Amino acid sequence: MRSLLRWKFEHNTRLFAAGAGVVRSQSGNRTPGQDARVALLLSG
Repeated sequence: MRSLLRWKFEHNTRLFAAGAGVVRSQSGNRTPGQDARVALLLSG
């Protein structure tokens, strides 16, 4: 169970890093909507 949680955390961290990179490349300013989607990804 612990290893599954660890994998999920690392997977979400990679998703967050990729998402943040895409958001940054698309626009210098993040919108609240984008922040909400990132928060959903992290909590998912």
